[in-house]
Amino acid sequence: MSGATALVRAACGGTGASDSASTTTRPGRDDLEPINAFIDDYDVGAFDHIVDETGAIWANFEIVSQPSFVFLDAGGDSTSYLGPLGVDGLSERLDSLTSN
Repeated sequence: MSGATALVRAACGGTGASDSASTTTRPGRDDLEPINAFIDDYDVGAFDHIVDETGAIWANFEIVSQPSFVFLDAGGDSTSYLGPLGVDGLSERLDSLTSN
C-alpha cells in the first residue's frame, strides 16, 4: 500500500472483556473466537485485523462505535471514518492514500 496503512475493525461489537470498574461490555473488545468467526463469516482475512483487548487503540483514535476505520498515511497522519464503507468506499479511500 505504498507506505499507507489501514487499521480496520477487528470484529463485531463485543460480548467479551470489560474492565474492573464496570461490568458493561465495551464495543470492539471481544474474545478471540468471535473475532475469528467474524473474519471467516465475512471473508475478510486478506487484510490485517487488530485485536484491541485494552481499548487503547479505540481511545487513541477516538473510535466510539463499529464499524470504524482509521487510515494512516505515510507521514503518520490519521483520518477516521465511522460507519460502513463497502468495497467501493474502502477502495476509494485506499486509492487516495496510495496516490500521494
